[in-house]
Amino acid sequence: MSDEPFVDADDPVAVEREKRRLEREARRAKSPPAAEPPSAAEAKSLEQKKPPKAKKMPKAKKATKTKRVDGPTPKRVHSPGRRVGVAVALAAVFLGVAAIAALAYRHFHRSSPPPPVVTRTITLTIPEGYTRARTAEIATAEGLRGSYEKASVHSKYLSPSKYGGTAAEDLEGFLFPDTFE
Repeated sequence: MSDEPFVDADDPVAVEREKRRLEREARRAKSPPAAEPPSAAEAKSLEQKKPPKAKKMPKAKKATKTKRVDGPTPKRVHSPGRRVGVAVALAAVFLGVAAIAALAYRHFHRSSPPPPVVTRTITLTIPEGYTRARTAEIATAEGLRGSYEKASVHSKYLSPSKYGGTAAEDLEGFLFPDTFE
């Protein structure tokens, strides 16, 4: 197996990666500041490991600055502009969530519609012993709308069979006299 890695000259990313790897190796090979320059044999081997030249690539933009700290890992120092940008983005997200919550609260907590306005109250007194037909005449004379006779044929709230009226065809006799509003 060869020491020389295979690098495709047509792949600019691979060429750049290999170039960075070689630079790292060169930095590691150097000893602390009092180190001697590499020997001729070492320099020759480093020159042999250089990748073939490829097309010139545009330089990548730096997002952060690095500052060397004691230890092998560099510490990233972020610019103040980036921190301000992140703070503004977080504030925008917070305001957006607050606006959505306010709109949802307003939508789901609307007051109920006002009660219907009664323009006129009619007081109707049905005397004892009146038939459905006679009661319908009184209801029409008082100004009630609709047909009292049709409404008193049957009711979903009152079943004559529950009260012993098995042969009852309508609610005659089950409706009682009273004063209604």
